[in-house]
Amino acid sequence: MVDVNDHGPKFEQDSYSVSIREGISVGSTVLSVRATDQDSGKNGELVYSIVNPHETEDAFRIEPHSGVITTKFPLDRESREEYILLVEATDLSPSQVERKVASVSVKIQVLDENDNVSVFLCSKGVFLFHFENANLI
Repeated sequence: MVDVNDHGPKFEQDSYSVSIREGISVGSTVLSVRATDQDSGKNGELVYSIVNPHETEDAFRIEPHSGVITTKFPLDRESREEYILLVEATDLSPSQVERKVASVSVKIQVLDENDNVSVFLCSKGVFLFHFENANLI
């Protein structure tokens, strides 16, 4: 009996969201996405891909068989504080025409680290301070 590709992939969540520090090492795991497909055999096997890598400056990669998203480059919150990835899960139906796809949004917020030196200037007794992301009252 041959399985008919009558089910599509379904992600475990409607969307994913994570916050990471800008100092995270290149190659670090950011998040894992997971989808399932009720078909059997190749029709039920899935591969993952990032559909919009250029819109995210190619900053992330996804392991095609596990759905683990990792960093490809150092992140800098001062340059970009948020990334929205569009991730697809595609079944491996032998017939490319019959392959089914699901997509999900992954929001990655980059948290700031104090990586910029505070500035202290002195001019005629006037002191100026620069505090990155300071909340002044």
